[in-house]
Amino acid sequence: MSRSNGCCAWRPITYIPCRPTPKRWRNIAWPRVEFPALRQVATFSDLLRPETRAACREAWGVPVADTYSSAEAALSSAAAGCEVIVNALNPPYTRWRHELPRLTANVITAAKSSGATVMIPGNVYHYGAAMPARLAEDTPAAPTTRKGRLRAEMERAYEQASAEGVRTIILRAGDFIERQRTGNWFDSHTAADVGAGRVMYPGPLDRLHAWAYLPDMARAIALLADKRAGFAAFEEFGFPGYALTGRMLIDAMAGAAGGA
Repeated sequence: MSRSNGCCAWRPITYIPCRPTPKRWRNIAWPRVEFPALRQVATFSDLLRPETRAACREAWGVPVADTYSSAEAALSSAAAGCEVIVNALNPPYTRWRHELPRLTANVITAAKSSGATVMIPGNVYHYGAAMPARLAEDTPAAPTTRKGRLRAEMERAYEQASAEGVRTIILRAGDFIERQRTGNWFDSHTAADVGAGRVMYPGPLDRLHAWAYLPDMARAIALLADKRAGFAAFEEFGFPGYALTGRMLIDAMAGAAGGA
């Protein structure tokens, strides 16, 4: 059965379960963000899509020096003269073990040569399966998966580099939600078939899951960058975003798609 909503046909959403996730953060409002007084930002990514780069420029309102290479010389050259490095380098999961240590070392070298602060969009992999119901900046790392251990090793490398003058800020968040298709989990899997009335959800429908609206997170990173002089050499922050059960999210998607 379907209902007509203007020019669109609406079908009740079918829930398709997939692998569960332990992410569950409380929903706490993020304050209004002013744009930072930066001169230039370097984004490091050989995978970042053009529309995401455009969104970065729009959110930050400053020139963005892009580099598509992960080679040490290319990263150091791109970072020259920059005040902030946004490290969005993220190889496919299957290549993390071989590529993440090299990429981390190259970004640290670029930060040393330029004096730029490294900004890293973080995740919650390194908290492990026994993470508490509410996470905080001082929640200890206890990874229980290969991805979690690799991310923990990466972050330790940045923390150790702080003794050599490298400044790093990590902003942790849940899964991304945004209005454009940029290849994240939400648009590639959860909402990929919402027009046909199907949703693939990563876990039980009665558990909270952390989501971050990506433009808001980008603005939060910009705010942290603007205040970086007042932080320690290595800092971690949590981006609360939205804590929704699967049912809450699917009901919201149904409403946005035209159903009740």
